[in-house]
Amino acid sequence: MTNNLMQILHDRATRGEVLSETEQIQLKTWYEIQDRLESELLNNRNAPDFLSKSEMNIDSVLSEIAEFTSNIQKISAENEKIRRENEVLREKIAETLVLETV
Repeated sequence: MTNNLMQILHDRATRGEVLSETEQIQLKTWYEIQDRLESELLNNRNAPDFLSKSEMNIDSVLSEIAEFTSNIQKISAENEKIRRENEVLREKIAETLVLETV
């Protein structure tokens, strides 16, 4: 996630839009990063070095968020596949029960 995308999520949240669980986690993490950066910047005399390190940290965290999001999407797809398979099995069981009663 880029800073711009996080700002878009922030904008959506402040306008009252409902965010997905993943988006809420991403936004919460971004808020925490922004708060930490601001606090450190206000207390740090070596701002250029701090900003460079902070950008690397942000990139690292955003990479982790992207990986986490990807994993959630994979799990969601697998869950949907299992739901479809369960529905097919339910239909077969129902057909079997109907045939047995005939």
